[in-house]
Amino acid sequence: MTKQYKKPEDMIDYNAELDTIDGLMSIFFAYNQQQQEENERWTTWPEWELCLTSMDAPLHFEGEDDSLNVNAKRGHWLSFFEFIYNNESITYDGYTLTIIGKHDTTFSFDISIEEDCWANPGSMDDYVSKREEWKKKKEADSTHRWKYHFSQIGFKDVVQHSLGSFWICPEHVPEFGGMQSVHAADSWYCFHKSSDESLPLSMMSLIHLCIDDSEIWKIQFREDQGKREYIERMEKEWPGGRPEDYYYQ
Repeated sequence: MTKQYKKPEDMIDYNAELDTIDGLMSIFFAYNQQQQEENERWTTWPEWELCLTSMDAPLHFEGEDDSLNVNAKRGHWLSFFEFIYNNESITYDGYTLTIIGKHDTTFSFDISIEEDCWANPGSMDDYVSKREEWKKKKEADSTHRWKYHFSQIGFKDVVQHSLGSFWICPEHVPEFGGMQSVHAADSWYCFHKSSDESLPLSMMSLIHLCIDDSEIWKIQFREDQGKREYIERMEKEWPGGRPEDYYYQ
């Protein structure tokens, strides 16, 4: 007997905020529920629902004349949502994605498809709230619309972690395990999106680093160590304070 699958329109809440991870997942899963059930790759692109989101307009509707680049980006998004749906180390709520690393560190960040970036967790809720406030003020004061600007997303390219500020490099990390960071005053650090990769591909690379929970600390500790060495060198060369034109001396 052939299994009957629900129609996408019976699974997607069109009144919900579809730019969230939950909202986008509901769309992609609705169209790939059979592939998921049969342990096959997610390959079905949504018919029209993505026009209700901030995803790049050229990706919304499949067409015979679509470029290789557009089709490749569609494949990246399908792989991304299949990956986070099936990985037990990953959970999501609203805009926030949370990863538990192999050594029990928790990592989290928000996803913005509108700005094509990730950001510090919680920043998207604040951004959306301020954007709606800005729209209301702009509509209420049409004469002075120019003066109303909503805030941009907090800290882009930021990943929060559970080790807190001035963290000690975890013992399991080769070469640096147990060593104290010096300039890590925040409980987050920056990982920039690759300029030649799509957002979903860059996020998958980042998530793999978080799950590995080792190399990511080596990268950050080397950066902290580099800042330390730079400051020590400047203090040695300019004990009375570094002049503004020191580059030319």
